[in-house]
Amino acid sequence: MRQVTASVFSNIPLIEPKRFQKFIAELNYQKFELLRQRTISLNVGKDDLDNAGHPIKDVGFRMINFNNEGRINKVIQVEQRDSKEKNNKDTVIYNFQTLKYPGWEIFKEDLLSNLSAISKEDNPFINAVSLNYVNEFMWQGEEEIAIEQIFNRDADFMSHKFFKSQNSSCAVNTEDYYETYKSIEQLEVVVSKNRNLILTNSQIVFEFINPIKFYTSIEDGTFEDSIEKIHIEIKNYLKQLFTEEVKSKINLL
Repeated sequence: MRQVTASVFSNIPLIEPKRFQKFIAELNYQKFELLRQRTISLNVGKDDLDNAGHPIKDVGFRMINFNNEGRINKVIQVEQRDSKEKNNKDTVIYNFQTLKYPGWEIFKEDLLSNLSAISKEDNPFINAVSLNYVNEFMWQGEEEIAIEQIFNRDADFMSHKFFKSQNSSCAVNTEDYYETYKSIEQLEVVVSKNRNLILTNSQIVFEFINPIKFYTSIEDGTFEDSIEKIHIEIKNYLKQLFTEEVKSKINLL
């Protein structure tokens, strides 16, 4: 597993991102960065200008945790992104990403404890949650990648042409509606025989019919239930996708 990212989406504005710097020590992060954006405004003070004299504003923050070798281990990033459409609200995206996946239970526990601390500040309404899994495999040896040894020919969403191409890609996008949310599922598979690279990118988003409170949903278990369902759905996709041999090697059985 190359990386796993959990994302939470809100339309409630992010106020004073720099106040979240206090969580560095509490959550065991080593670096805090403000995310800044140039703006168009004439009524700004000297502290609100960049080195070239352009107006700037804080639109979010990033906290980074490093491992013992000084490499990035995990990241929390919260950013307010401007809506491109005039009548739509800006979106605030809360991302929790690990670059060394420790397994689902440890990842989930870390995710919940980190987001609980961050969300308790304002307890904003949230509109959606998602999980994104990226698997990357490097084919070893001089022989050409044997796709049929990696992927299941009988998977519902795989085309037989995929197994015959020099460089192959396959993408599936679906939407399903339930009583309290809409599920948007995206699966992409890429095989580059030129680079000996196999990549799978799986993402599922739950869009809530009615927004829920961020911190409150973590406390009452609603948030955990949602990400648990998403995790199981992605795991089922991958179980269909890979051969028995690969599933055994990556502990997916």
